[in-house]
Amino acid sequence: MLKVAPAPVDPALERERLASEMKRWEAEPQRWEAEQVQRKLQKEEDMRKWEAEQEEKKQKLDFEKMKAEQDHQRWMADRDDNRRQEQAAEMQREAEQKRQDERERLKAERKDDSAARARKYGEAIRWSVIPMGADLLDAVVFFRQTEQLFADYKIPPEFQANVISPFSA
Repeated sequence: MLKVAPAPVDPALERERLASEMKRWEAEPQRWEAEQVQRKLQKEEDMRKWEAEQEEKKQKLDFEKMKAEQDHQRWMADRDDNRRQEQAAEMQREAEQKRQDERERLKAERKDDSAARARKYGEAIRWSVIPMGADLLDAVVFFRQTEQLFADYKIPPEFQANVISPFSA
């Protein structure tokens, strides 16, 4: 085995090298602290940006929520208005139907009412019948004329006697 002898070292050069290492070691904590401060500042800046973004997102969500609530309220109001209009229209239709039914019922009652029918037929021939005179020949003319009116106005036989009674003397 061969032993290698240490290389001769210049003491001045060695001192400079040691001084340089000392400065570097002394500067290392300062550099490290500066890096830490820089990292801390960067983290704080990133945190402020993130918080600003979160606040912006929150405001946007709040705005969209408020808009959605307004849209919903408007929709509900429109729906309620439509329901009220439909109910009013339905009530109006029902009232009109009741009035129509009542008119039809009254019309049917009037149509079926014998007195009303007799009155209707009497009014139909009132101005067409010449009253019967006292002479017997007037009776023949009177009955022929009334028979013709009965046929023209289609007066049923059960009402014919009632219709001509005011005109016969």
